[in-house]
Amino acid sequence: MNTDRDAGGAVAVDSTALGQPQRRSRSIDDDGVIKNCLTQYTDQSYMLRLGLEFPPLMGIMVAIAAMDRANHHQLAMLSYIFAIQELRASIADANDARNEDGLLATTICLCVYESFRTDSPPNVGPHATAAGFLLTSRSPAQRNQQPARMFERICVESFLYHSALMMLFDPTFDALSNPDRRMYLDRYFTVPDEPGEDPSTQPILCTSYQFFLLIADVTRLARAAGLFCHSDMFTWQRLQDELLQWERNPQAQSEGCMLYILAMRILLIRIDTSAPSEEVEGRISFLLRQGLGLVQSIDADQFLIGDLLWPLAVLGSVAVTADEIRILNDKIASLGSRRALASWVRSHLDKIRTMTSSLRMRLGYLLGVGHDLASARLLLQY
Repeated sequence: MNTDRDAGGAVAVDSTALGQPQRRSRSIDDDGVIKNCLTQYTDQSYMLRLGLEFPPLMGIMVAIAAMDRANHHQLAMLSYIFAIQELRASIADANDARNEDGLLATTICLCVYESFRTDSPPNVGPHATAAGFLLTSRSPAQRNQQPARMFERICVESFLYHSALMMLFDPTFDALSNPDRRMYLDRYFTVPDEPGEDPSTQPILCTSYQFFLLIADVTRLARAAGLFCHSDMFTWQRLQDELLQWERNPQAQSEGCMLYILAMRILLIRIDTSAPSEEVEGRISFLLRQGLGLVQSIDADQFLIGDLLWPLAVLGSVAVTADEIRILNDKIASLGSRRALASWVRSHLDKIRTMTSSLRMRLGYLLGVGHDLASARLLLQY
């Protein structure tokens, strides 16, 4: 295997595969790069040069490349272990770890690797947390440092993607709750790279980064257990209003975006303490039916793997009839042939459905805040 070429190919694919939420009109070329992405983002030579200079990064790039190829899983694991060991040594020896591009790139690629693993549930949290620390601590590249700025943009969008979407699959993970961190991240988005730049041309998110912050905010509040305090009620109403604004936003008029919005509404309905249980179940079922219509019309091949798993997981947790479960399982299966995380999500949902018939409680188990929490979490680990 040509290690350098394969590793570079893995980064070229996976720096975009971390998440482009919802543009049905876009297309993906043979290298996995979004065709409507700005051209400066498709050049991964800066990342590859970092790998040649920084052994931990090359190690994890080789691990990603090996994970994506049959009969190379042992190489993937050995390369992953090498990357972790070398990363620890590099952190200890770094003069200014916060501004080391190699360290930042390695933490981002570790997130990618975790989302590809077949031997365990994804454990993105530690790596995304480290990436968030580096992004909020470093000094952003100057405007005239084009390759470095493109690299930073890919990293910050990858961090936001993982940090928002993986909250649903890891109830202990939240890298976006600190307001200071969010303020520092804003620095990377305040000056557009091109005059009149369309968010859909961005390398990872393909929509406003505020949409992913909204996903994180909804997930965080939906984890709440017990009675709401006054501030929680205010936050709940604010998020409902934000979702309404997004429904009217031209950026959100794609099937993928609408699927996310429906899933977020379902999560918020779960914690609507003003409505009786029967009404909550009815409203969830109504939104599920709307979502199933979108799921059936969406062409999964127009999306990269992570784009659909988040809303499909929410809808799948409240599917009841055999036909509803079949529709969602078929769509998840079409993704599962491409990445192991999809297979793990399907197994996760199968377990949740056996635990209770209550849609509200199923959503709680999905979020890690169900009744008999310790038993539920233990069950879902195996």
